[in-house]
Formats: sequence, structure tokens, C-alpha cells
Amino acid sequence: MLIHFSFSVVFYYGFSAFFEPISREFDWPRAVTAGAFSVRQVESGLSSPVSGFLVDRFGSRKVAMGGVALGTLGLFGLGLIQEAWHFYLCVILVSMGSGSALNAFPAATINWFRRLRGRALGLMSSGPVLAGLFVPLLVVLIQALGWRAAMLLLAVVVGFICFPAAMLIRHRPEPYGYGPDGDPPGAAPEGTFVGEKSAGYGSGIGVREALRTRSFWVIAAIFGVHYLGPSAVFIVQIPYFESVGFSPEAAASTVAVFTILSGIGRLGTGFLLDRFDKRLVVVGLLACDLVGLLVLVNVSSYWMVVPFALCFGIGFGGMLPTRNVLIRDSFGARRFASIYGMMGSVTVGFGIVAPLLVGWSMDLTGSYRPAFLIVAALIAIAVPLPLLLKRYQLT
Repeated sequence: MLIHFSFSVVFYYGFSAFFEPISREFDWPRAVTAGAFSVRQVESGLSSPVSGFLVDRFGSRKVAMGGVALGTLGLFGLGLIQEAWHFYLCVILVSMGSGSALNAFPAATINWFRRLRGRALGLMSSGPVLAGLFVPLLVVLIQALGWRAAMLLLAVVVGFICFPAAMLIRHRPEPYGYGPDGDPPGAAPEGTFVGEKSAGYGSGIGVREALRTRSFWVIAAIFGVHYLGPSAVFIVQIPYFESVGFSPEAAASTVAVFTILSGIGRLGTGFLLDRFDKRLVVVGLLACDLVGLLVLVNVSSYWMVVPFALCFGIGFGGMLPTRNVLIRDSFGARRFASIYGMMGSVTVGFGIVAPLLVGWSMDLTGSYRPAFLIVAALIAIAVPLPLLLKRYQLT
């Protein structure tokens, strides 16, 4: 949670505060600045299967520590950039490092929890809930120190928090005398996946077998289309609200409102996944994404930030534990991290398109709204996709 929180403050949510200052200093078109995040998605697609394999091979702690080191190095580099290629390289380093660290957590959580896995994953993914509260402070920090000094300071803070946190991670409970949930080692089986019965702890299918199932491709399509929304909104959230008349401080505060309300999705969805048909839960989350985007493109006053943040936050926050639960329940735990990583590489195309789309939209039309509407239309098409999954696969 601490590592997720730290990178969310500086990079995943907070980088929106750096977007305009960097673009202005170098006089880059918005598509150039946003394009770095499309390149980031390419890198993520290439490195995600590798980090998944490394987690299965070496455990979550070692991968998380290496990821934190690489991500911190990239943040330092961002404070020193002089050319566009420097910017792209550093964004890739931060993405590779933070992505590797974050990919390590779901496997460890799944290994330690069985009975209330949905809630455990929801809680684990809740680190960024309070991150948005710090984004307005980033705006003040950038105004006081300049964006370069602010970025260098934040790199130090991230390293100070995340290295000790990574050292605390334990990949599996068995070496410490426990089974999942603190049960004795070798206690009751975990349940079923892909129609199989008595799939015990550590059982499951491999990546090749998973790739041959319809479930893999349906789940990948669901999360790929869903990811269009956050990929399009997050990097330009502050500039977008400024473009519709908000002050820089008010625009930054919308990130805080969003992240806090996303906690409802993260924690609430974990509870729903443990109790209800997971297909219907996913349908509901996609519908929330859609409603949130439609509110966003019609924002005209500050009160409308709340329904946008509530709907979009529930959809975004809820998908974080949901993805992990669907992968585990469909394919088992034995190669969870590798399958999780491979699915990330399959969905990368969606993440590449979204940042370019918003950059081009602003450069060509003077507004981000056309890009948001295109993303909303694609999400609307995807809403029924979860019903293609068979219910017995998700028990």
C-alpha cells in the first residue's frame, strides 16, 4: 500500500501537475508530451510478462525491491531532462520500475489469503486512495520550487518510503509456518478454476494453457477497454479542468476528490466479489466508467466533479482487485504472476492509443472532449463482455 501510494502521488496521479510546466518549458505540442505515456504502455506490455515470470521465479520481495530502485532512478532523471528523448527514457524507467513493483503485490496477496481474497485484494490496492490529497500540494510545491526541484525532492521521498516497504514483503506463507489465512500448512483446498475441482494451494494451469482458453481473451478485452479511460484521463486531468475554466488549484483538487471516492470501488468491490456473481460486478464497473466519462465531458461547475469522481472512481478502483480475482479464479495460483503479466502485454495496445488520442484531440480541436467521447463509446460496447464468461469459472 505504501509503495502504491508513493508512486501514485508522484507519477500515476500527480504527474498531471507536471504536464503543463514541462510542455511550456520545452514548447512541446501536447501530443509529444502525452506520447511518452504511449511509449510507456509499449514498455509495460514488453516488461509485464518478464516481471510476472520473475515474481513466480524469485518471489515478490526481490522484484519489488528492484522495481523501486529503477522507478526512483527514473524520477531523479525526470528532474534533469533536457531533450524529448531524455523525457521519454525517464518515463519508461519510472514505468518499468513502478510497474514491476506493483506487479509483485497481487501474487503475494493471493498466496496469503483465500477465504476473503476479494476484500484482501481490495484493501491491498487502496494505497492510492489518499494520494489525491497530496496532488494540490504538488501544484504548490511546483510553484514554489519549480518543477525540476520539486521532482528531485519527490524522488528522494519516494526512495525513502519505498525501499523499507519493499523489504517487508513476503511472497508465500509456508516458509514461515503458515498456510493461507494463517491456517496450518496443507489445510483445505482453495476451490476451483476453469471447471476443475479441488484445486489446492499452488495449483493451476500454465501460461500456454491459459492462452488457449476463451476466458483469457475475454478478460484481456474487458480490462483493455476499461484501461482506455484511466489512460486518457489521468495524464490530462488537471489541464482538462483548467481548459474548462477551473483554477490550477481547483483543477488539482479534482484528483483528490477522485482518489478518495475511488476507495469505495476498491474496498466495496472486494466485498461484492466475495459474495456475488463476478460477471455482474464487472458489468457494473464498466457501466460506472461510462457514466463517469459522460459526466466529465459535460462538466461546467465544480459540483459536477463529485458525480464524475464517484462513478469513474468506483469503476477504476473496483477493477483493480477484480482483475486479480478473475485471473486467479480462472487459471489458478501456480502461475498467477506470469499469466497476470502476459495479460498486461495483451492489453498494452489500448494503453498506447489513449494518450495519443487525447494529445491529438487537443492539438487538432483545442479540446480533450472528443477523445473522452470516443473512449466512452468503446466502453459502452464492452459492457456486455463479462457475460461471455461462464459462471462456473468464477466460483
